[in-house]
Amino acid sequence: MKVKNLKEFYNIFSSKKDDFDILISDLNFEMYSLKNITDLAEIFDFNAKIEILNEIPVMKFSKLKEQYKFDHEDRERYGKDSLYSNISKIYEPYYYDGLYQLFVNNCKLYNILDIGINSGDEFTILKDILGNKVESITGIDYSQSALDITKMKHPESLLINHDLRDYKSLKLEKKFNLLYSVGTLQSTTYDGKEFFRYAFQNWLTDDADIILGFPNCRYIDGVQKYGARVKNNNYYDLGLLFKDISFYKQYLNQHKKRVRIFGKYYIFVVGTSFIMKEES
Repeated sequence: MKVKNLKEFYNIFSSKKDDFDILISDLNFEMYSLKNITDLAEIFDFNAKIEILNEIPVMKFSKLKEQYKFDHEDRERYGKDSLYSNISKIYEPYYYDGLYQLFVNNCKLYNILDIGINSGDEFTILKDILGNKVESITGIDYSQSALDITKMKHPESLLINHDLRDYKSLKLEKKFNLLYSVGTLQSTTYDGKEFFRYAFQNWLTDDADIILGFPNCRYIDGVQKYGARVKNNNYYDLGLLFKDISFYKQYLNQHKKRVRIFGKYYIFVVGTSFIMKEES
């Protein structure tokens, strides 16, 4: 049976609780795109992929069931044995492309401070984009097991195991000209805004560039889903995210940084002292 339009697809997804298949020949690409279908699958917590079964192309939809939750407060909540360790940002197109466009024409040599480095995925991306523009990398994280993974990936890095709730006791040997932090400043265990002010004033050079990333997604069965869900709300809400972004944008503007905001699943607030590449 041919699926004529997006409304029919919407009704199909809303009625399904388990895995199902649709023949590619039953899709009507004159009325909707493959991206429309995968977006609907994401909305209804399905993972979509195309397979060839008995020489017949089929679109398979698998129901996602396990919500990744990080409610416990132990030191290894994001460690190597946690569900979080199965998540990699390296292959997320919007994440990579945003950083690539930011640095592609920049010639600065960086001493990087990565706050919340975890297993080092972000630094893998930065090294790939910046290449020989990286002079040193220092990473801070609460999880020792995650830092052990980072050390194996990036043996040249200096890694510090520290609880950021006690950030004022942390003594760093030098100042840095690139601060990178993704998904750390929205912690419920300490005041991210006060921490950022302290880090900005005490750990960075005057010409430092800042990259702050805020998750606009969640993970179900390890699959990324658009929109950060607010507690006690079944649907995502961008209100708190926009409020945080507004604060950091204003703070960076006040300190004479050029500010750019971009992203999709992760929203980046970037404050730089160099001229960023203009989008065509």
